[in-house]
Amino acid sequence: MVLDDIDNQLDGYGKKFREDREKTARINKILFIILIIVVIVFSFAVWGYHTIH
Repeated sequence: MVLDDIDNQLDGYGKKFREDREKTARINKILFIILIIVVIVFSFAVWGYHTIH
């Protein structure tokens, strides 16, 4: 009975760890997309500035 309780506890921790890892991966993807957008906007701003001046 005690081993079943320990097994259930470990399953719970494993599930929580997987959920946290998936959430972190999702946040990293969003931050990467934001970074790409900022780089593109900055590149266009520099290009526009150089064409004007």
